[in-house]
Amino acid sequence: MLKLTDVNAYYGYVHALKGITLSVPRGKIVTLLGANGAGKTSILKAISGILEVRDGHITFEEAHLTSVRPEHIVARGIVQSPEGRQIFPELSVNENLMIGAYTRTDKKDIKTTLEKVYGYFPRLKEREKQTAGTLSGGEQQMLAIGRALMAKPKLLLLDEPSLGLAPLIVKDIFHIIQEINKSGTTILLVEQNAYQALAIADYGYILETGKIVHRGPANELRNDEKVKQAYLGSL
Repeated sequence: MLKLTDVNAYYGYVHALKGITLSVPRGKIVTLLGANGAGKTSILKAISGILEVRDGHITFEEAHLTSVRPEHIVARGIVQSPEGRQIFPELSVNENLMIGAYTRTDKKDIKTTLEKVYGYFPRLKEREKQTAGTLSGGEQQMLAIGRALMAKPKLLLLDEPSLGLAPLIVKDIFHIIQEINKSGTTILLVEQNAYQALAIADYGYILETGKIVHRGPANELRNDEKVKQAYLGSL
């Protein structure tokens, strides 16, 4: 569904992504793991068209994305829920969600998607008229994911959805991610909670300083003693 082939990207003179090659098959959950600064978020930015790709190719459903503008990438079905949530705190829950649907042309279907989002996140339904800035951290994360779902993505990019959340909320978030995937949405998950991510993912990539250093089926990475000792303990 999504393929990156020998992708290189820079922030000024800093070589952020160094020959990244990976794929995300349709219907799967793929996770990117690594310490801060490893290049995980940079990969999502490159896919979304926010970070310019200097060399290499990105294709989605066989179409090249490398020079496509971010808003057109969203329209093609790739939607990101960013790190730090980045909700609109002064707007209501419902208004935040509706903003997520701004690229859609099937206006009659938006209400159906909204009800589906409220089905995943009943707490958002209870607070639909509440100002988003007054929500708890977990509720704001749910809102950020829900807003992304309003764009009806084929591929959902999730950047650190468990960051700063209590363990019980993290468990809820990961359960919902699985439910979203089971409903037919492919997911690329960036996460520092390595064990939790590998528990729900089908495949994983581990990054160090802009390079992929390990890859494999998630259950194999999770149970590989060398990977555990070298990476999972510090992620």
